[in-house]
Amino acid sequence: MIRINLLPVRERRKRRAGVQLVVIGAALLIGQLYGLQMVHNEKADRVANMRKQLSQTTSLNNQLEDLKSKALKAKGKLNKVKDKLKSYTMLEAYRSGPANMLLFLSYAMKMRAADNTTAPKDGIGSKMEKNALANAGWRVIRKEDPETNAEIPEWNPNQIWIKELTQKEGALVIQGIAIDHESVAEFSRRLSTGPFFPEMKQVQQREYLDQRLARKTIEYRLESKIDYEMPELAGKSNTN
Repeated sequence: MIRINLLPVRERRKRRAGVQLVVIGAALLIGQLYGLQMVHNEKADRVANMRKQLSQTTSLNNQLEDLKSKALKAKGKLNKVKDKLKSYTMLEAYRSGPANMLLFLSYAMKMRAADNTTAPKDGIGSKMEKNALANAGWRVIRKEDPETNAEIPEWNPNQIWIKELTQKEGALVIQGIAIDHESVAEFSRRLSTGPFFPEMKQVQQREYLDQRLARKTIEYRLESKIDYEMPELAGKSNTN
């Protein structure tokens, strides 16, 4: 009977199986390491992209802050220019304002000229001008009273005189004499339609006997804030 010793074969099989297990384990370990490396690389790429985006955002924010700072500086310079322009406008208004105000006072006391198409040198002239003034409330044309049908004549500025003009702290006081209360009312109404007297008030009217005129007259006092800034100058300063 022949006996075969199988122990070496079993040992070789065991060793071979052990080697296979080691190879499989090493392969699994390598696979896991590769997978971890891939995940790490992917996360590292994400972190790098996020850092890049953060850097770009920070750079953009810095640029915006720089632009904002420049805009604020430009706005400050623009405000200074506006303030200077407003000051120049006010200076120009106060340089020419008193003369223009006196011209308007003279214009408000003009006689109505004859009805013609051209303005004469010594009166309120053209029909268009008189119609515009009549629409503003001036009595420069004859009208009929709708209730009595009586003729209402135009106002005669020769019935009022200015004795004194006083300006103090942005206000103007006009004192004078008039033939009647109606003349004071018409004169005050005319001045209030102009650009210089925004708040014209009839402060006082006192009737007394004028010895020189040998008749009763009205001593009046008008007060108003005074605005030398002409509308066209104000418009220029606002547009800037």
